Amino acid sequence: MSRKEVIRPGLLRALAKGQVTTRQVARALRVTVRHVYRLQQRFAEGGAGGLVHRGRGRPSARRLAPAVRERVAALIGTVYDGLNDCHLTEKLHEVEGLRLCRESVRRIRQRLGRPATQPRRPPRHRRRRPPAARAGSLLLLDGSPARTGSRRAGPG
Repeated sequence: MSRKEVIRPGLLRALAKGQVTTRQVARALRVTVRHVYRLQQRFAEGGAGGLVHRGRGRPSARRLAPAVRERVAALIGTVYDGLNDCHLTEKLHEVEGLRLCRESVRRIRQRLGRPATQPRRPPRHRRRRPPAARAGSLLLLDGSPARTGSRRAGPG
């Protein structure tokens, strides 16, 4: 059972004894009142084991077929040896007619224990430059009436 599922049997037992209301259980589990009724029914039928998510332990419906995985694994080691994941994905689509995503190819390669052809580069440091002067940019002018830096030609 997951952490989320562990507290469910205790709350449902308290609900059956009348110690808490359905609304309180729903709020504690962060589900609707209607779902609490479903959980109550599953708890009555299967006990605490009936509250475990039914998809646990089942393989994904979206997984690759074992025959496709074996074919790609064979091609990685022979015909397309040395290609990176992205290039290999393109070749599998163009030449072999296999439409796979790059991530699936990467997982198959890793499961075979083959390293990546080129390790990922670390991100490059981006150095900031001071903004360059441009035509039309504002100038800083002194607006005071005092003259600085030049001699006044006075009388005499």
